Amino acid sequence: MYKPIINNEIFNYQNLIIFLKSNFVKLIKFPILAVVIVIIYFIFFKTPTYSSKISFYTNYKKAGESSLLTPFLGAMNGDESLNFSIDNYIVSDKLLEEISLKKYDINGESQSLVDFWSQDYNKIFSINPFKFVQNINNQYMLNKNLNIQERKLSFTKKKLGNSILHKEERLSNLHTIYVTVRRDAFLSQQIADAIYNSTIAYSNEITNTKAIENRNFINDRVNQVRNDLENFEDEMILFLNNNQSLNSPSLLVQRGRIQRNINLHTQLLANLSDQLEISKIDAQDSTSSIFLLDKSAVSYSKAGIAPLRAVILIFFIMFIASISLELYRNRDELFVLNHR
Repeated sequence: MYKPIINNEIFNYQNLIIFLKSNFVKLIKFPILAVVIVIIYFIFFKTPTYSSKISFYTNYKKAGESSLLTPFLGAMNGDESLNFSIDNYIVSDKLLEEISLKKYDINGESQSLVDFWSQDYNKIFSINPFKFVQNINNQYMLNKNLNIQERKLSFTKKKLGNSILHKEERLSNLHTIYVTVRRDAFLSQQIADAIYNSTIAYSNEITNTKAIENRNFINDRVNQVRNDLENFEDEMILFLNNNQSLNSPSLLVQRGRIQRNINLHTQLLANLSDQLEISKIDAQDSTSSIFLLDKSAVSYSKAGIAPLRAVILIFFIMFIASISLELYRNRDELFVLNHR
């Protein structure tokens, strides 16, 4: 017979302590059992997981050249900053497929992630009930028209996407990529390097494409201005041939108008020629706007929850659950409410 913990809406701490002491063995039984299971899991079943990270900046900007052409070329010449989203690229199908098919040094052999990871692409059963349900769902939702290789690639890309974590500091444009894999610590480092190199290659591809477009645009403008200049020069020659003496004010004004057009287009042609040479250099420039801060490195500790933390957490949860269960079983004695 227990003394009530709550009697007439009055909470009695002493009775609660007495209840816990009298049922201590019963309350501690399930938490200890859960802790033993967790320890056995970490010792015999938990696959070691390793994480590697790499960090880099993307805030480099190349100052634009100032000239009389800025109003004409402003839209084409903006800054040379990185102009695509790293976050979007990291989860893109382009990157995931490229990294999945790339060859890595795995256990002394050259293998792709598809070869290494896709052995369980058709697996359904798992000790983890949540994983088991997820596998069933994935198999049900999978497109049945895919061949075996396509299914393996799909499985690998999904697993790779879940292994990558990207963080960004927007003020400094510092990007950090974490790659977590099971069993092989060196593989996580290789994948981190591959992601970084792919990001640089895609950034350079965009930059070079814009540089080529810029060069073609300026080259068209050079040809157009050169033709206009030749037309104005021909107009001046014709004007001077037809007007040997310039006694009329209107003739003087007309000659000055033609001369100004010649002077303007001569200056434009000179500036455009300079810009064309610069754009040719930019089209061949392989300098990246991405700068490495910390090269890829495997973490000194394993990834995932630490055993000590897991033991403390599961013990606390199970202990609270046991107390709640015992309180519920003896609720009629422990919670006395007088009803009017």
